Amino acid sequence: MNKINIKLWILISLFTLVVNFNVGAFGVTAFYTDDIPLVMNPGETKDVYLELQNMVGNEDITMKAELTGDSEIARVTDKSLDYFVPLGKKDVKVNLRITIPSGDPIGKEYSISRKFKQMGGGGAGMVQFGGEVAKAFPVVVGKVVKKEKVSGYSVKDLAKQGYLVAGLLILIIIGYVLVRNIKKRQQNNI
Repeated sequence: MNKINIKLWILISLFTLVVNFNVGAFGVTAFYTDDIPLVMNPGETKDVYLELQNMVGNEDITMKAELTGDSEIARVTDKSLDYFVPLGKKDVKVNLRITIPSGDPIGKEYSISRKFKQMGGGGAGMVQFGGEVAKAFPVVVGKVVKKEKVSGYSVKDLAKQGYLVAGLLILIIIGYVLVRNIKKRQQNNI
């Protein structure tokens, strides 16, 4: 390889590392999934919660909740729809009250969905929105669902994988540079 190809390869590798670590700084956790829905009976009311987290990034954030999906059965019970999530915090609760109408048939399904937008400070009274994340989970009326194997990755798991990839790429680059230097020394000694 010539020097231009080597520099291009290193540049592409570094760009890949930067892109891999450019992840969102916030997330939402729900304790119900497609595999483990919230099961309720007709006429029943339950209080549940989602958790906001800010484990990646370098600053505190404020999130604004927006109701989406089957909002006729669910509402946020908190006084405000704005949530302050300090850096490193993973358990800021968003309280929801879900009420199933008494006339709903057994087996009816709802999708409870909430969207959270990151709010940023703006100048002169303006509010700017950053990224957003949505979380949805199913609610099934009176139907017992068998528990299946749940798969998925948390933000922490994905970060670990990113560090592993970065570490491997760095080791490959170091190995390449060492091999190249050894070959140059051998050519100079001959």
